Amino acid sequence: MNIATGAMNTLLPKLADLAVGEYKLQKGVMGEIKELEQEMRCITAALHKVSEVPVDQLDEQVKIWAADVRQLSYDIEDYGNQGNKIIITTRNKAVAEHIDGDIYELKPLSDDDSRKLLYKRVFDSADDCPADLSNVAGKISKKCGGVPLAIITTASLLASQPRCSVEWEKVNNAIGSGSQNSHHMEKMSTILRLSYDDLPFHLKTCLLSLSKYPDDQVIRKDVLVWSWIAEGFIAPAAGSTLQEIGEGYFNELINRSLIQPVNQIAFDPLGEGEVYACQIHDMVLELISRLSAEEGFVTTSLSVHQRDIIRRLSLHTANASTNENNELSKVRSLYVFGHAVLMPALSRFRVIRVLQLEDCSDLDTNHLKDFSNLYLLKFLRLKGLRVTDLPESIGNLESLETLDIRGCRKVIMLPLSFGKLDKLVRLLAERVELPDGVVLKNMKSLRELVGIRPTLHTMTEIGKFKELKVLELVIQNDESIDNSNKLINTYLQMNPRLLQVLVLRTRGPFTLDFAAQFPSALRTFMWTGLFRVFPRWINMSLTCLTVLSIKLVRVRIHPEQLDRLAKLPSLRFLRLLLLSHPDKQEKLIVRSSLSAFPCLTDLRIFCRMMFLEFQPGAMQNLRRLCLNFNARASNAHYRTKDFGYGFENLPSLRYVFIQLMEYCPEAQKAITKMINDHPNHPSLNLSYN
Repeated sequence: MNIATGAMNTLLPKLADLAVGEYKLQKGVMGEIKELEQEMRCITAALHKVSEVPVDQLDEQVKIWAADVRQLSYDIEDYGNQGNKIIITTRNKAVAEHIDGDIYELKPLSDDDSRKLLYKRVFDSADDCPADLSNVAGKISKKCGGVPLAIITTASLLASQPRCSVEWEKVNNAIGSGSQNSHHMEKMSTILRLSYDDLPFHLKTCLLSLSKYPDDQVIRKDVLVWSWIAEGFIAPAAGSTLQEIGEGYFNELINRSLIQPVNQIAFDPLGEGEVYACQIHDMVLELISRLSAEEGFVTTSLSVHQRDIIRRLSLHTANASTNENNELSKVRSLYVFGHAVLMPALSRFRVIRVLQLEDCSDLDTNHLKDFSNLYLLKFLRLKGLRVTDLPESIGNLESLETLDIRGCRKVIMLPLSFGKLDKLVRLLAERVELPDGVVLKNMKSLRELVGIRPTLHTMTEIGKFKELKVLELVIQNDESIDNSNKLINTYLQMNPRLLQVLVLRTRGPFTLDFAAQFPSALRTFMWTGLFRVFPRWINMSLTCLTVLSIKLVRVRIHPEQLDRLAKLPSLRFLRLLLLSHPDKQEKLIVRSSLSAFPCLTDLRIFCRMMFLEFQPGAMQNLRRLCLNFNARASNAHYRTKDFGYGFENLPSLRYVFIQLMEYCPEAQKAITKMINDHPNHPSLNLSYN
């Protein structure tokens, strides 16, 4: 076995054959699969070519690369052959039979389990179905063929209909005969099409727009909603902002099971709750891609050469390109994911509203210079580009509402022309600084500033925006903490009365103590630095505060301080990171009180030495609990023999995440028993760090 090839001689052909098999199953991905197969053949050829050169004559970089490939191939082969499991999923049995190893065919759900799943989704109970609907509900669940996606999608469709047997019979008849000879996939397609047809027009438009994304893409909710706004898909309504309406559209598509929610453990202050993003099931993506192509709604890499006039263009393969016959002057939206070396010049897009470039590592600053004619552009998202700065011509984007450069880490200074973007609503960055000469007085629409370094000039300019709602500041390690503390206090004293989200990020061991009064409208406060004292401004006057995340160093949390947290009337998410000497840490006892933590649904505590007790009646609405601690050391320090934290006293508990700092089988056993004994049987994720 030579330095280059290792186990790749056997692995690559299998991967290529697997790709070809999947291509035959889903012809809609023909271009990507052929390209992937060719790449694998090229890798094999390159490895063999390298192997023909004596090791001492190889370029040092090539030598390292070849050795890494070889070692990785061994790891893959060993992992698959030494009792571990590599699971490959496919809907094509022929593909499964081609791969070495056992084949596990997932059995469909039984009729009884199918019925229970349908009832649970529609009626919130596995056994509670009105008598006049039970017969037709049974027929519908049987037609779903035991396929969970079919059952859930059908249930979501039924939930949107009147609870009337006549309407449900219409759904039953539309699904088909349900005979054993019917193919499950055909039934699934019929059900998905029924769900699509049942959508109101505005939701059909929003769902079709998702056909621009490649497979398995995690789509941020805020990115999706603001692109809908820029496209004009959101209809105004009295009493609600366009963002609120768009988030309602997003939630409705989730409720109808047409998009899948993506939850995350790390809370996102812009994510508005547990669901911060979504994904699209491949069968739903296949359906909307076909419908979108038929209507000419979104033109993708696979159909770009079949159309002359294009309204929305999405390119996400390496060889994706347009030709001279394509009329790009009418393109309203351009989306490029991955390779973009053949992306058309921006000057060809005259009426573009949305420009989204993601993971385009072959694009650099030079590709972005021609912004001068994009007068109608409202939404610009740049992620994963080799961009070091933004061109001055960005100031010509007179209609721009969203500038999202969170994926451009090397951009650290905005151009002077930034101050010309007087319609800008949102600036989202990793960490950028405003140049000293920039003037923001004309940017009266600005509502969100994310990823800003707090210099004196910057904070002075930001303080002029009385209607700013979201502010995230990034404090660098080399900056004076005293100066940052002064700047932030100065800003708070300027009475930002509408500020709802304040996030302060730093990687350094800094501490901040605030003297200023916090805005009464504040909903979210997150600080990754350290507080040396328990914040005095945490009290029941913060009636709107729903999210609080703080770190405390050498601070003993007394019962009265925990009571102050408990009296926050709207608090929904609480994260405490306690860096205290164990002798200075009180036992955390959440007392019985119907008025304590009335809205809290998510609690996360990180503390090496932890003693936690939930008394009966505490935290009635808590659904998610995350704990990180050293179980063995905690028991030894507090002289306890078990882990009786009182989980059984949390009546709404659904999800438990425990991370132990060292292996402790007795803790694992005790915690597992507590969860199993809980009447809700919440899910448990227990790990070691």
